[in-house]
Amino acid sequence: MDNFKILLKEMCEKTNLYCKLTNNKGDAIFNNLKVDSKTIIKKIRINNIIYRLYITEENENLKDFIEFTLNKFMEKSNTIQLLLQGEKSWNNFKNTILEKRGKLFIIDCNNKEEVFKILRNSYADEDVLIEEVFNQIILIGDLDEEKEHGLSLRESIIQNTGEKVYISVSNLDGTYNGLLKGYRKAKQAIDTGKALKIVPETYISSEMEIENIIHNLKNEYSKQLKDEYEEICKSLNNELILTIEEILRCNFSLTQASKNLYIHRNTLIYRVEKIKKETGYDIRNFKEATYLYVLYINSKRID
Repeated sequence: MDNFKILLKEMCEKTNLYCKLTNNKGDAIFNNLKVDSKTIIKKIRINNIIYRLYITEENENLKDFIEFTLNKFMEKSNTIQLLLQGEKSWNNFKNTILEKRGKLFIIDCNNKEEVFKILRNSYADEDVLIEEVFNQIILIGDLDEEKEHGLSLRESIIQNTGEKVYISVSNLDGTYNGLLKGYRKAKQAIDTGKALKIVPETYISSEMEIENIIHNLKNEYSKQLKDEYEEICKSLNNELILTIEEILRCNFSLTQASKNLYIHRNTLIYRVEKIKKETGYDIRNFKEATYLYVLYINSKRID
């Protein structure tokens, strides 16, 4: 609902308008009313959700205008894009959610109109900002458990739209430079995840550094690595290839990999020894495992 705060703040400053907007529970979304103001309460509908508008008697005739403006703003709000492009001042966002520490989610999907509805209904009573930025949707808010939140959000969108969706998450520190950095990192994470076909399609920017490096390798070197990985796979049967890839997906956790492969841990260790014998790489060695991970992820890169 921070979208409303930003617009109403600008509107009130430029027109000397005084009002208060709350949700149906009475939680204030925006309020610049003077303490002794005499107000009347009007119900307004924004994006099919009912809100209460407290407005002074002399401004009662502005109710329809405010309702119309907020709905239009929700349809095509691009204040964050203008801010990222340097075309809007950071001062316009004083005392908004952008000045707080939080998370920035980028949602990449085709059916943006439907996804907007899902997000606005899901976060109707939360202090979040939802906008379209450079043909993608961003969600900004103080949202906990970023990985779980992203996975849950992605699942909800898929269930409601039936379409593929990619989500990335980064941290915000409440500053303008932090917003620029957070957006850049989230954008880089989603671009890398899509290019390398990483699943599940929910990417935490702080966990994507190696993948970002791989994504930005020169094509010639990338091809060399692909050829090397192909040679390694030639010396292994399908069972051992699946074993390598599952261990890598599990961040080298043999316990988790054995569970995912439905085999005993001792069986997995036997396979690891066999992989070492056939390829010369010991996946239990950090450097060798990291190099194998680079080869594996690079093999999925689309040049």
